[in-house]
This record gives sequence, structure tokens and C-alpha cells, in this order.
Amino acid sequence: MLLLLAAVLGSVGAVVPGERLTRGIETAICRLVGGPCPAGTTAAPPPARPPDDQCVTRSGIDQRTEGRKVLVVGDEQVSTRQEDVLGDGSLSITTADQSSQGIDLELGLGVQWNGLGIGASAGGGVMWTGSDQYQFRFADRREADAFYREAHRRVEDHFDEHGFGAVFDGGLAEIPLRLAEQRGIPYTYINADGRSAFVQGQATVGMGNDTGEVGLGGGGEYREVRLLGTSESVDAQGNRTTGQYYEATNTLTRELFGGVRLNDVGGPGDVGDWTSDETNIYHVEYDRNGAPIRVTAVQTTQWVFGGGGTLEVRPGLGPDDGVNPEGGGGVTTSLRIQDGDTTVATTTVEIPPELRADVRNELDGLTDHNLGDRLRGLDTLRRLARGEGATFTLQEYGFEGRQTQGGLDLDYGIEIVDWGNEHQEATLELESAQYRDPESGELVPWVTCTGT
Repeated sequence: MLLLLAAVLGSVGAVVPGERLTRGIETAICRLVGGPCPAGTTAAPPPARPPDDQCVTRSGIDQRTEGRKVLVVGDEQVSTRQEDVLGDGSLSITTADQSSQGIDLELGLGVQWNGLGIGASAGGGVMWTGSDQYQFRFADRREADAFYREAHRRVEDHFDEHGFGAVFDGGLAEIPLRLAEQRGIPYTYINADGRSAFVQGQATVGMGNDTGEVGLGGGGEYREVRLLGTSESVDAQGNRTTGQYYEATNTLTRELFGGVRLNDVGGPGDVGDWTSDETNIYHVEYDRNGAPIRVTAVQTTQWVFGGGGTLEVRPGLGPDDGVNPEGGGGVTTSLRIQDGDTTVATTTVEIPPELRADVRNELDGLTDHNLGDRLRGLDTLRRLARGEGATFTLQEYGFEGRQTQGGLDLDYGIEIVDWGNEHQEATLELESAQYRDPESGELVPWVTCTGT
């Protein structure tokens, strides 16, 4: 899933807090979630239209992935940079590095009879994942360029002073954060880790002879990621907020491919693949005393279709099973052009002081791996989100992307070695935006966000 999520989380700190409630817990609950109110009280005044700096009008994403595998041990590194243009004209830049190591097993089987080949493969794995995200908010491009030039200069100076030891002393990660504080640039840092798991399968059928082969196949993969971590945010005035973070991503990919191979050159040419993602993030922010002051829930769904071509060279290093991708070794390169849609739904609740102690334990469960605690936290969030003190926005984007891949592998029924890299470039353009009207409860156009 792309980092539009981080941009949304980084912007919610600008939400204007609701009216400070002056009566007891019963009155506070009434004003926040509605229902019968004690005599002499009224519901909290509805919040204003969401600030335009919570509206992402355009995103540009550059993501690079490198994966390595020897037998059943896998390693993957993902580096992402995303630039978001916000509704007030400001710029948000998020960078993320994710590292995963674990078990990755794939087995294949193929048979051939009278020129007809049938092959199948299946696999799965569990990876332990760590992630670091840095988001900085700039007034414009000029401020952003000046910031990164100075950050790079300070990194070079740090290396000059500490040599190779600078990689391990922890100082490099602090350089951009301290520079942002000195210049009054708001930032959010998220550190999270957890597990990811996947299962995949593929089947092929084809016909061949001494000259070459032709075939058709299909497959799919289901992957889920669960990350738990902490966050730190500093606004332009230097006010610091800490938080707890939970991310759950489910990805389903389906693919159809066909191809022609002549004298071991060719391989599966992509007909198309369909990928659907859903990510749910819960982020609870706390004051200096550890009381929850704000909770944000972001649900992102994405549907992407890709089509392109693949060139594969397999010089007959092992058994050949028609167009079965298992057996032997080879080098592969591919290009995909992608098109799709992305929807982001965001709920933000500013928690009145009188409620913070009461809902603290339940909201803590939102950022817990324990399913029961998380369900109780979700129930509390739903109750708070129904009140007039909450804001809800819905933004829909058109997705256009370009993906290139390359790699090499060696396998004999079981993968021995597999190395690959992937470069993803994508643009998300805002197509529609809505927010919940506090008076009617209905979704209305967010005109200042879309400009129409």
C-alpha cells in the first residue's frame, strides 16, 4: 500500500480542537455522541469544514524494492518516497524504509506428454518486518528543496567527522528531525514492526517441440501485513505529541499470462493482472500525561489493473515442463502499465478532557495485536465517531502507474536462488472529495478541496 496514509495521519494534527466541555462526564458524553442530554445542556457546536491541509489533491510515488532468497530464507528491502500536494498549497514529503526477513518457500511440479506440458507451483512464507516513516510538511517547493540540501550537507559532515561508524551511531536518523525543529517545519516520525505472511499459487498449460513452446497460465497471491509501533509529531511551534500506531494491510493479486518461447528465449508475456488492497490504520495520540487527545482511523482501498510484457531467457539449466515456470534457471525483465482507483476514508475525533480517562483503556486496544482488545477499541471509536465532535472525509483518486521488474532465479522443483528488483512510479489525481456535514450528517462536496 502506498504512503497516502502517512500524509493523512501527518495532517490531522492541524484539526481545530472542539469546544472545551465544562460539565460532568454525563454531559460530555451527551455532547459528543448525542442522545438524551441532562437539563440545561446542548450538543457541542458542529465542527467547521475540515481544514484544506487535510486534503491531498495530488500524489507522486516512487518505490523501489529488492528481494533476495536462498533456499527458504528470504530478505526484502523497500524504499519509498511520496510527494503530496495539499489543498492549501503546501507540500508533504514522506520517505519510508521497510526491511523484512523470514521464511519463503515455493515448490513446483510439471509433467509433459506428447508435447503437452502442465505445470503448477505453490508457496508461502512468514516475514518479520520493520518500518520507519518520516513525513515533513513544507510551505512550498522552495522550502522543501532548501531543507533537503541542508540535510544532505549535514549528513556528509557527519560522515566526515565519524567515518564509517556514522552508520551505527544513530546520529544520521536524527539529523533531519533536528533540522526540522530548528526551522519550524512540522514533522511526523513513525517506527513500527510486526509480521507479514503470504500464500501464492500458479498453474500453466502449453504445447511445445524442439523449436519452442506456446502456453497460457494464471495465478494469484494473498498477502497480509500487521505492524505495531509508535509515533512522534512536532508542530511548527515545537509542540511535541507522541502516539501509538497499528496498521493492517490485506492484498489480493490475480494474474493471467500467456507467451511464446523460441529456443529458450521468450517466456510468459503478461496479459494482465488485477490487484486489490485494503489497509486500515488506527493512530492514537497522547498528551504528556499519557491521556489520549486524538484518535484517527484511515481506511484505504485500491484497485489496480496492469498490463504489459515480459522477456525471459532460460538457457536450459534444468528440467523443462512446457511453459511451467519451475525448473531450470533464467533471467527475466518486464514492464507493466497500470491504471486504477484509490479511495481514502478518514475519521478523526478530538477527545474532550473530561472523556480522556474513561476511554483511555479502550482506545489503547486499537493499537494492540490482541484481537479482543482491538475490537473493544473499535467499538469505542464507532461510538465517538457518531458524535458531532468527529470529522469524516472521503477522497477518491485516479491511479496511473508504471512498473518495471527484473531478476534471476535457479530452481529444480524447489527454488534454490531468487533475486529480483522492482521500480514502481505512480501518480494519484484527486477526482472527488466529500466530508460529513455536521448538521445533516450527510456527505457533501468538499468544494475547497477539489476546486469545483
